Amino acid sequence: MEQRLLLSLAEAHHLLRHDFNNHLQVILGYIQLKKPEKAQEYLLQTIKSLQCFQQLTRVDLPLLQPFMISFLTRLGAMDNTFHIQVETDMKDWSEIDSSLTRLFMDIFMPLEKCFTINEISCGICFSQSVHGKIKIYLHGKKDILPEKTAFLYNLKDSYEGLHVEIVPESNEELFLTISRDDR
Repeated sequence: MEQRLLLSLAEAHHLLRHDFNNHLQVILGYIQLKKPEKAQEYLLQTIKSLQCFQQLTRVDLPLLQPFMISFLTRLGAMDNTFHIQVETDMKDWSEIDSSLTRLFMDIFMPLEKCFTINEISCGICFSQSVHGKIKIYLHGKKDILPEKTAFLYNLKDSYEGLHVEIVPESNEELFLTISRDDR
């Protein structure tokens, strides 16, 4: 798994560097065309699209962080599709980083196309509560979410050191709560 994550992180670095260069070219173009308002608007839009990466730098887990960075890079860091809030550095989870990363891969990789075509959006909160939890909120178009997320129910007890609770709120909303299994 580590080698695969390293390769995906290298690919993400290449894509981010390429995108960053493109963003600078667009801003320079607006400045050269004497359109500073457009340059500023584009710059603000670019900053907003990179905010999820800023949040991920606070997740101090050597396997989960590269997976999430590479995954969001492939998605194009669409801030309207993925919202991430990190309230803790997650160091308490370090001994189960491998299980947690496998779980995230198994949740998000099958849904990648759904995120890309805006069928499903996602919010993730790495909570700082006493017993630190990770909350994942999935929202999808009516009746698409149950079909596309049915596989999640098979994941519940497959990850050492983790407990996964899945709560469907409606045909458009699904909540996953991941906690440490301290049994």
